[in-house]
Amino acid sequence: MSVVRRESLRRWSLVSAGVATLCLLPAAVAAWPVGTAAAVDPASLRERILTSVDQPYEGYITTDGRLGLPALPELEDLGGLLGGSSRIRAWYAAEDSWRVAELTTVGERDTYRTATGLYRWDFERNLVTLVAGEPTVWLPGAADLVPPTLARQLLAADGRLEALPPRRVAGVAAAGVRLVPEDPGTTVGRVDVWADPVSGLPVRVEIGRVGSGGGAAGRGAAEPVFTSRFLQLRQGEPDPAVLRLSVPIGAGFVDTTVIDVRNALRDALPGILPGTLAGKPRASHAATAGITGGAVYGNGFSSMVVLALPGQQGGQMVDIGRDGGGTPVPLTGAEAYELRSSLLTVLVVHGDHPLFARDSVHAWLLVGLVDPQLLRQAAAELVEAAA
Repeated sequence: MSVVRRESLRRWSLVSAGVATLCLLPAAVAAWPVGTAAAVDPASLRERILTSVDQPYEGYITTDGRLGLPALPELEDLGGLLGGSSRIRAWYAAEDSWRVAELTTVGERDTYRTATGLYRWDFERNLVTLVAGEPTVWLPGAADLVPPTLARQLLAADGRLEALPPRRVAGVAAAGVRLVPEDPGTTVGRVDVWADPVSGLPVRVEIGRVGSGGGAAGRGAAEPVFTSRFLQLRQGEPDPAVLRLSVPIGAGFVDTTVIDVRNALRDALPGILPGTLAGKPRASHAATAGITGGAVYGNGFSSMVVLALPGQQGGQMVDIGRDGGGTPVPLTGAEAYELRSSLLTVLVVHGDHPLFARDSVHAWLLVGLVDPQLLRQAAAELVEAAA
């Protein structure tokens, strides 16, 4: 073997060893001893997590999802986030000052929160969108899946708390808490959160579905179907320059307002939704201020959302249900199709019925992290109430 070839092999061996080291580094860091200092009472840890909204940070996050969302209109991006692996960068200074970037194969999609509103920058489309106002009904995006935001949303629900063994995440000796929903109607089996025991900042979140055995044991033993965790984390103020949106020359710019969305939904609402569905009361107006084209029934993990779908959007949903693998559901006076993922159940309802008396409403959509039988019962009661 020549000296040149030996040197070349040596260099590539060093490169390969370096790559292998970088790939194994997160696992090695996670395996470092945690010690006993991270042990915290579950109720106290939950409270620290819920009040950690003022803790600034920046970091690199990965998510791993196996939710398998149904193929619904406008949900392609969400399906990728919840049904595969994603890479996210986040910078957080305050509730009204942060930036989250979803890294893609061709660039990135950024969300900026500023005092003037929410901006979305799509590199591939070269488009900036301003959402003015405070949306109360929102299609989840990468910003909703970073560990701090996701953990605070999930731990706000009711359930039984259990302590989890501490673990090291992104260099943090994190304490763990598990929330087990006690409502038998939900498909969510457990929510596991690890957080900095001092600041309360969540660093890892796992969501598991109900196990095959059902009951309390089935919920606690559920395998995770979605995980969000920091690989790199620095707690502290990010560089203010990173949080300022700079619109590239030649980029398109559009804006929308929450009022526009609310008015469109309000015009589509027949106003015949009953006070209860499947034994769950309709939430108060104050709790659902943004859902003027539908309603929320129940609370917590087993709540259900009922929405009116106007025109083309409703027609697309019916076509997907009928021709895209949806399961037909027997329903007197209407046609219905069911689509499921590992956690989510979706039921689209359409027919020649007073429920669809107004031309603007083409279908009704029932959605929830609930047992399919619960949505079927709700759909039957919805149609019966409108007869």
